[in-house]
Amino acid sequence: MEKALALPDTGFADRLRGLKQPYKTFVYIALTLIVLAAIRWVFATLFPESVYPFLTEPFEKIYADWPSFFFEVVISGVLTGVMYALVALGFVLIFKASGMFNFAQGIMVLFAALMLVGLMGMELKLAAASTLWFVYLVFAAVGLVLLGLYFARTRGGPTDEKPAAPSRWTQTLRIVGYALFYWGAGLGVIYLLSDGGPSLGWAVIYQAAIVIAAAIYLLKTWGVFGVAGGLPSISEAGRVILSVTLFIGVVLVLVGLWTTKMPTLIALPLTVIVMIALARVVEALVLRHLVNQHEIILFMATIGLAFFLEGFGEMMWGGNVRKLDVGLPQGHWEVGGMLLQQFEIAAAVIGAVMVAFLAFFFQKTKIGRALRAVADDHQAALSVGISLRTIWIFVWSTAGIVALVAGIVWGGKSGVQFSLSLIALKALPVLILGGLTSIPGAIVGGLIIGVGEKVAEVYWGPAVGGAIENWFAYVLALTFLLFRPQGLFGERIIERV
Repeated sequence: MEKALALPDTGFADRLRGLKQPYKTFVYIALTLIVLAAIRWVFATLFPESVYPFLTEPFEKIYADWPSFFFEVVISGVLTGVMYALVALGFVLIFKASGMFNFAQGIMVLFAALMLVGLMGMELKLAAASTLWFVYLVFAAVGLVLLGLYFARTRGGPTDEKPAAPSRWTQTLRIVGYALFYWGAGLGVIYLLSDGGPSLGWAVIYQAAIVIAAAIYLLKTWGVFGVAGGLPSISEAGRVILSVTLFIGVVLVLVGLWTTKMPTLIALPLTVIVMIALARVVEALVLRHLVNQHEIILFMATIGLAFFLEGFGEMMWGGNVRKLDVGLPQGHWEVGGMLLQQFEIAAAVIGAVMVAFLAFFFQKTKIGRALRAVADDHQAALSVGISLRTIWIFVWSTAGIVALVAGIVWGGKSGVQFSLSLIALKALPVLILGGLTSIPGAIVGGLIIGVGEKVAEVYWGPAVGGAIENWFAYVLALTFLLFRPQGLFGERIIERV
């Protein structure tokens, strides 16, 4: 019998990893306490004057404030952490579906809040009907007549035979019909909602958008551009934008018949429609052309999207700070000597319900499984019949709705202002702690950051002159990267070369 080879000693770290979980946890705790004791001894030896304010006084304050004020600080941190997690959820959803780190998520939070507060603050003043308004009405009527002729020519007969493909002239009839209908109906709606008719700037922008979309359709129909250049996706995006614009305009006219102020219950679903339309447009203009591209290209595309949304939002609604009030309670409760803000509790409940729903939906449903398949490999997902377009539209729409909820809670707390987009930077440490691909990790990471920064600011802030809340999350995330870069709930990825 051959003699077995003696394996060399693998070291303390390998033996530690081989322990069972309960023993491993105890060893980690013991090692942590030993390291902390060693750090305290070093500080006490080298810097005796710094031991008390950093390592002794904060714990004395915690003991003195126990339990009422300390738990008030912890609860405030928990509620803030849930709001951090709402922003982080948008990153997680899009990263799970496309492997794309969406730099524009913070701007989406701002854009959704701006759209909501802008619609709620609109003064709906219906202008008196005049000759010009009837001209717009005639344009819309002519467009409907042309569309009726098109559908009459292309509809199927009484048999099951499919109708023949429409000719170029028939397609031209449809394009001109849609263009005239959008032109007349859209400008008519804008005219009715204004005192002296639409402003020159908005009228030119609206008409230019219609002319460009119609020209793209016509040139493609007559074979000038062939099938290259991404024209179908551009024209599709234009159609979505014009349709949503016209729909919102019609709703505003109907609302303006009985009130001069946009109610929240109507502005909120309209904003949801806008965010879904934004997802459709982003898919058509950006994502569809970047399938299987390198991650840095996708990242740069989201940077461009962020700057566009920021500029477009400022052009539409201005850059002033706006107050957002959707009816969430603003008072406080006193429970056991603790002062609890009702707004923060309501926001935390909304965030918790959304997190629980998304976690269930993406873990237990067919769409959730398709989403994970798309994230793993685009080509493999396509080969089994999963539509990248459907998945991306769905996920970006969901991320837009999550951004709207985050915009409501953060805008209601600090006002809707352009600095609101910077809240996405605080979501980055949350992602590092929880993991880029984990919905439960987003909420756990948010709670750790929220509680940690509140406790550190109250009890350790005086020792460093305050403002520890601004950088605590990033230092914690940097420390965490040294030991578990994939996050608490992230998957360890091993790439073989």
